[in-house]
Amino acid sequence: MYPHTSDPLDEHGRGLRIIDALSEHWGWTRRQPIGKTVWAMLPTDSQP
Repeated sequence: MYPHTSDPLDEHGRGLRIIDALSEHWGWTRRQPIGKTVWAMLPTDSQP
């Protein structure tokens, strides 16, 4: 997965940037024969 520049009016191409901004850790694995799985660990607020 390689970063690319998204035009401000594009309707796609921001998903991983959002994941990167909101998550503590994230990654991906390739699925065979095609595709990928993206995972993310989001921070939690332990206070009620």
